[in-house]
Amino acid sequence: MQHRSTLKQQNKSFKSKHSTKGAAKRSQKGRVALASSISRKMNQMSKEARRQQKRQILTRHRQKILEARRQGTADHSPKIIALLALSEDARVLDIKAQLCAHATVAPQANGAADSIAHIRAENCDHQRMCLLPVPRTNDAVLDAAKVADVMLFALTPSGIDEFGSLAISLLAAQGCPSPVVVLQDLETLPAKRQAITRKELSRLCIDKFSETCKVITHWDPATALRVLANVRPKPIHWRAHRPYMLVDRSETAPDGQSVYIYGFLRSRALSANQLVHLTGIGDFPLKQIDLIKDPIAPFRKSREQAAAMSVDSEVVSVLQTASPDKRESLIREALPPESQEDEQTWPTDEEIAEADPVKNRLFSIRQEAEVRAAEQRVKQLPPGTSSYQAAWIPDDDDLSGEESGEEGEGEEETESGEMIMQGEEGEMDVAPHSLPTGMAPPASRPPHTHIRTLDDLGWEMPQGSMALDNDEDNESVQFSVSSMLLNRKPTKEERREEMTVRAREEMEFPDEVDVPLDIPARDRFVKYRGLKSFRNSLWDPKELLPKDYGRVFQFANFRRASKRAKLEVLPMDSANTNANAMDTVADTGETTEATHPARPGQYVRLHLDIAGVEIGAFVQALARPGFPLTCVGLLRYERKTSVVHFMLTKSLHYTDPVPSKEELVFHVGFRRLAARPVYSTYSMRDRPGSKAKAERFLMDGRLSVASIYGPVMFPNAPVLAFHPTTGALVASGELLGADPDRLVIKRVILTGYPIKIKKKHAVIRYMFFNPEDIRWFQPVELWTKHGRSGRIKESLGTHGYFKAIFDGHLASQDTVCMSLYRRVFPKWSTRDVSPIPQLEEARERAEIAFHAREVEERAARAESMQRDEGETEEMQ
Repeated sequence: MQHRSTLKQQNKSFKSKHSTKGAAKRSQKGRVALASSISRKMNQMSKEARRQQKRQILTRHRQKILEARRQGTADHSPKIIALLALSEDARVLDIKAQLCAHATVAPQANGAADSIAHIRAENCDHQRMCLLPVPRTNDAVLDAAKVADVMLFALTPSGIDEFGSLAISLLAAQGCPSPVVVLQDLETLPAKRQAITRKELSRLCIDKFSETCKVITHWDPATALRVLANVRPKPIHWRAHRPYMLVDRSETAPDGQSVYIYGFLRSRALSANQLVHLTGIGDFPLKQIDLIKDPIAPFRKSREQAAAMSVDSEVVSVLQTASPDKRESLIREALPPESQEDEQTWPTDEEIAEADPVKNRLFSIRQEAEVRAAEQRVKQLPPGTSSYQAAWIPDDDDLSGEESGEEGEGEEETESGEMIMQGEEGEMDVAPHSLPTGMAPPASRPPHTHIRTLDDLGWEMPQGSMALDNDEDNESVQFSVSSMLLNRKPTKEERREEMTVRAREEMEFPDEVDVPLDIPARDRFVKYRGLKSFRNSLWDPKELLPKDYGRVFQFANFRRASKRAKLEVLPMDSANTNANAMDTVADTGETTEATHPARPGQYVRLHLDIAGVEIGAFVQALARPGFPLTCVGLLRYERKTSVVHFMLTKSLHYTDPVPSKEELVFHVGFRRLAARPVYSTYSMRDRPGSKAKAERFLMDGRLSVASIYGPVMFPNAPVLAFHPTTGALVASGELLGADPDRLVIKRVILTGYPIKIKKKHAVIRYMFFNPEDIRWFQPVELWTKHGRSGRIKESLGTHGYFKAIFDGHLASQDTVCMSLYRRVFPKWSTRDVSPIPQLEEARERAEIAFHAREVEERAARAESMQRDEGETEEMQ
């Protein structure tokens, strides 16, 4: 029997649910308990106190909404109302006059009927408005829509005319502000017809715009003011990242070296160290920003506004003066062309030939071609031949010129069936029998010389006819020589028909070219290469770059640079809530309020520095009557030049073909540029440095990417492309960004046809015409239009036949193809569409001289400091 002690002590176990802090955190699963002080405070408040607190919050919210409605815009600036006539007989100036008669109007420096008017609607919460009549032109409509908050359209019973329909499509592509439509002249119709017309026009306006469009069917100025005051401005996001203003007036400074422009600053803060861009004129630096008395002060003034209105002078205060050390530079290019001449960035042809024996042959071929083009061949004439007879005797060597273009590969036939050849660099060899009947050759031409170009015949080539493709590739558009000789130059209709035919051929047989008979394919396509896979094969983006690439800027990370540039101009209330903005402030050590003192909603005067520009031409450009002038502050890096890409869609109403490198006028955000883009395919998988296939024409019904040399612009921004002479809308789209490493790869396809097939083997002809070309291109893979792939096995004979092997049986109706690739680049021809001649060159010369003086001053200061230090050491 075992004895059990009754005195044994048994302690209670520790009442802990968790053994560690980590176990406690895992059990709570992120839940945080409310602080006891908050719960005690809520418990201490009575029911009536809590009800009063909710009423106070609701009252503050209502007051905030009412104040924003009274001001009209979020930044407390006057609401801009752009007046545009959709009918030819509509009268927008009468609408402006009647609205001004029913409101308080600010005194105007220019009392013209088509000038800008600032009003305050006393019966509509004292809301301030800016009335802007818009001329019926494309540029004026787009420039007004860039800054307008509301578009007031005038419409008559005659309906929307041709320009009105074009204006609506332009506004839809760029971004249309909130629309309001006013119906005019309905009282001129019979009484029975008025109601029907009113319903038809109202339904038309809703179809053209949206169901939210306000339609004023019975015209009354008081009603119109009430509608305009209650319209909420539609947010347009692409312009919200930059400070901009509508220029009310301008005047010349007393010193003659600067110009004053006045206006309400909108959207973002502005610094005197920023560059500003005047749409349609150019980029300019600022000297100073002044705060000016508000021309139409708000009815309820803040303390700051009341203090500003109490000042006697027009200038309230100087907000900021530009600092030479912090001011943005006007230099556009990374390295000017003059500086590149002193640097050896690429070896010469002789050095390449000496270093690489394989390329020695290419160099010798090029030399032979140059010598052959420079030689004048003399005809072998029988004795007794007169000069007139000699002019009509063809030479056997006249048809041995080199082929120049892929769009015009091989021989071409004129309308009469005669063959023409195009020589090197666009020169044409004209067969003598191609002259029209009854036309004698010019007497000024010597009888024993070979006709090289049409200039020898006394006729000149039309401008723009040789600009289809890259000059380095010697590709051009060929027109009928007979039509040139008859009419001296082809008409617009003939050029349009020729382009239409080529565009149709490109759509039906994309990238297919013929190997010329008179020049070896290994020489004609010496700049091309074969690829195993267009998508997966590697292509170095830094390989064989043109000299123009030494003048452009490239970003290590374009998205990050865009984000940081936009954060620099954020208002302080937005920047304080943004972690990235706080990081930017921490890096620079300065707040946005200190660096950008001009705040949105202030009426400011900007001092434009126009040193180096003719003052008369500048003032004349500013004083265009009736045209709205917009000013926008450029973000950092937006003056620099890079390779800019646009995503475009061809307009359905534009039926003419648009070849690559044809000049177009682009409206990109606030900028207006003239450039010659190269087109390429668009893909959602595009990344920096990705490859895209070049397109010879801007195709219908699909997205394309247009690449140009131009100033850096940060997305998002709308893009509209116009024809430079007719002004027709060619395409529209949006800005993609700037990326010099994007590879635009041009493809050519050489085709051949099987003449003998045995299982997987076939004999191919008409792809090449000599065995040397076959051996040169033997490593390149073959493919067929029916999905077979293969390779060249061996050459057969001396006429360009070869044996090929494929991965399956080849169909007799199949076509054998070979793809070759090369990289193409835009043309350096981008310019601002500005009425001031040589504006960019003058501004850049002045900026380079300014920087040169800075460098000299810094060198002089450093030299004096070294001299002082040396004297101090000698004294010690």
